[in-house]
Amino acid sequence: MRILLAEDDLLLGDGLRAGLRQLGFQVDWVRDGLAAEREIAAGAYQAAVLDLGLPHKDGLEVLQALRAQSQHPHSGTDRPRCRARPDSRTESGR
Repeated sequence: MRILLAEDDLLLGDGLRAGLRQLGFQVDWVRDGLAAEREIAAGAYQAAVLDLGLPHKDGLEVLQALRAQSQHPHSGTDRPRCRARPDSRTESGR
C-alpha cells in the first residue's frame, strides 16, 4: 500500500516514515500542504497521513479540498471518500 505522509516536523516525520516502512508500506513524505495536494493529484495513494499544522496549507484544508473533489463525479478522478478524526488525547488535554 502506498501512503502519502505530510509532516513538517523532521524528527516526527522520520519516525513515522520508518515505522510505516517497517509495517510494509511504501511511504512518500512531503513537508507542506501545497506539496501534499500536488502529490495526491499526481500520485496513486491509498491513504494519506496529514499533519493538521502544515505550512502553506494545513492538513484540514488539504482534506477539505480532497472531499470537495471526490464529490464531483465528473472530475476525472477516482478518489475514495476522506475522513478525519481528531485525536482524543488532543481534545482532553493529555
